[in-house]
Amino acid sequence: MGKEERFNGQALVRYVLCEIRGRATQKEMSTRLGYRFNQWHKWESGQKVLMCADLVRIAEVMGLPLTDAVHVLAGQAAAENENGGFFMRDIFRKFGGYNLSQVQKKMRISKTTMHRLVTAQQDVPVTFVFEFLMGFSSMLPYLIGVLAPQIQDPIFKKEIARMRSQLRLESEFPWLSAIEAYLETEEYGQLKRHSDRAVAMGLGLSMAEVRQGMSLLLDNRTIERQGDKYILSLKRVDLEADIVGSAKFARYWTEKALQRYSTADGVPSSRRGWSSRVFPVSETARDELRKLTQSFVGEMANILLQDGKREKSRVQVFLMHFFDHQEFKNRVEP
Repeated sequence: MGKEERFNGQALVRYVLCEIRGRATQKEMSTRLGYRFNQWHKWESGQKVLMCADLVRIAEVMGLPLTDAVHVLAGQAAAENENGGFFMRDIFRKFGGYNLSQVQKKMRISKTTMHRLVTAQQDVPVTFVFEFLMGFSSMLPYLIGVLAPQIQDPIFKKEIARMRSQLRLESEFPWLSAIEAYLETEEYGQLKRHSDRAVAMGLGLSMAEVRQGMSLLLDNRTIERQGDKYILSLKRVDLEADIVGSAKFARYWTEKALQRYSTADGVPSSRRGWSSRVFPVSETARDELRKLTQSFVGEMANILLQDGKREKSRVQVFLMHFFDHQEFKNRVEP
């Protein structure tokens, strides 16, 4: 069995179940969860599909912080529901950038199944969740780290390490994300062959940054050669689970803005699209503002989802800082 055959959603589900079980027997795990004696065996052997609701139950009994992880990945609504459909619906909304036909084709599912997924009308197999995160985002290592922190299988370990390496590269070299996005634009698509100079000119990066970036992406197999051009094999980097990485990413693009505009504060002369405020709030207002922020991000992702069918002509950078004074104080105090 080759590496590609072993590193798939179903194999990963079985591996995670084995890691969660540890030295306990399958019968002991079934009893602990309050199921028939052979329930765990059916899950681990693949005779019965492990659903998200089942995984939530396992996490609760085993004390795994799955709810917190779902909150980071998909938001509060998904974290409050055991139905995996809510998780997948909000994941679609969050990552955006793909039209549903692309997802449907890659995941090999019917239009009816896709409709049920995006409307949260049914629970979802954990296999599907793993394969979606594997194919359309960079968050699989984070979720697996919550469920099985110590990965021993050499193939799984290597592939998860590659995904984690991509996250690390994104924070250490923030312009990589711009290069990745540019490879999917109409402008790059019109090139007869790849050109580092064209990428540099298109993004306003230096040749050194582009050359270093392409080398890093190739070494990590984040991109691959297809004819005379490059395509992405790892997509949708999301640094939300890494506060340090997010800060590095934001700092780079903030400094880029300072360099780009001939103003002391890095704000365009038009002053359009930029605003910041510091204000006192009640606990109620803070909670309402957080919900509004989450709603805004969700709506933005919906726009990106609808944008999936259109030719891409721009690479857009979006930064948002939202924190209260207690969080700030906790960050700066030793």
